[in-house]
Amino acid sequence: MSPVSFDYPVFQRLSHSRANLEHALCVGDGMAIAVWNNRHDAVHYAPPGHHTLSLYLEGGYGTFRRDRAGERGAPGRLCLLSDEEDSEWVINGPLRFLHLYIPPAVLSAHALALADLEPRELELARTAFFDDAELAGLLRPLLALPGSDPDAHVAGNALAHETVARLIGSHARRRHAPRLSGGLAPAVRRRLTDWLDAHLDQPLTLGSMAREAHLSEFHFARMFRRSFGVPPQVWLHTRRIARARQLLEAGALPLTSVALACGFASASHFSNRFRQATGVSPSRYRTLKTGKTA
Repeated sequence: MSPVSFDYPVFQRLSHSRANLEHALCVGDGMAIAVWNNRHDAVHYAPPGHHTLSLYLEGGYGTFRRDRAGERGAPGRLCLLSDEEDSEWVINGPLRFLHLYIPPAVLSAHALALADLEPRELELARTAFFDDAELAGLLRPLLALPGSDPDAHVAGNALAHETVARLIGSHARRRHAPRLSGGLAPAVRRRLTDWLDAHLDQPLTLGSMAREAHLSEFHFARMFRRSFGVPPQVWLHTRRIARARQLLEAGALPLTSVALACGFASASHFSNRFRQATGVSPSRYRTLKTGKTA
């Protein structure tokens, strides 16, 4: 497996605390897991720019968030730190926990697909700790994924996406009377996403997307980011990788045809970008999903 750069701010902050890293693995689409243990520590997280879902594995009875000191951790309990939250934590006694790091682009994609809501219209749970047996059940298998096995990326990716979908379905709600400034009108957003999905095989540019939305490139880029939570090219790449997964799982098209159908200039370019997103090559992904070789 190629080396992985864990540049998530929460991960980096823990790396410079008393916490000990036991295991870490990227699971594709910008998501990663890490298993930590800690004891008698205090940790401050500035707004990290990514979401962090924690599952307490052992201990944690003396762990609390300073602004919610009445809520305590325990094995099996979960906590969610959103991308914009500033928080301070106190760890009294031993604690072992699993982190799932979720970039805004993943949450955005699920929010739009599952609820037809923009990420800024959603509000994630604000309790320090909560219980959810189904969510914990999705996270625990991630513990067994071997960091030395590239195939673990594929299994971990599926579990991570299921976890995010469950998180949105059960622990997110529409903000009360949200005041949304700027952004694309809902009808324009829906028309644009349909248009993008129908033209993934073409060399789309910021200009072509802006023309479809009837906006200037500068205005479109700003409004798109407000509505989708990520820049247009990041969203487009996410959709291309998702389409490639679908075609590979169908198992019929040659890899070169899959690359062209998803808008990649060549099979080698497709292979490199797909491996960056998923951790495995397109051919290996197909084999894992279908049992068929490319």
